[in-house]
Amino acid sequence: MNIGAEKEMARVKLAHRLRCLPFRLALVLVLFTRAVSEADCVEDALGKVDGRILVMASGAVYRVTNTRGVELTFWQPLAAVTICDQVSISGEIYYSISNKDMNETVWAARERRGRGE
Repeated sequence: MNIGAEKEMARVKLAHRLRCLPFRLALVLVLFTRAVSEADCVEDALGKVDGRILVMASGAVYRVTNTRGVELTFWQPLAAVTICDQVSISGEIYYSISNKDMNETVWAARERRGRGE
């Protein structure tokens, strides 16, 4: 094989690798994001609702910032909730709180940590 053919083959291989790179990076990002988001959720129970303040059985307190049309007065104590960390584009941390009994989700900021957190 001559040197010109070897250089052409190397150029074709490099072009192929570069075309596949965005797909590989996207796949790794999706897998990593999924693993992180699953790890950042906790199960808790609703202790009480005081206006836009949610107090969990663990003692954690959240101030609801966006109800997305959900009426919090119907959320009952001892309802099973899932609380997941979220990060906005600006880097601020907020939480999605899903009431499993009502099948509703609201967005909140943490006011106080619960026991064991």
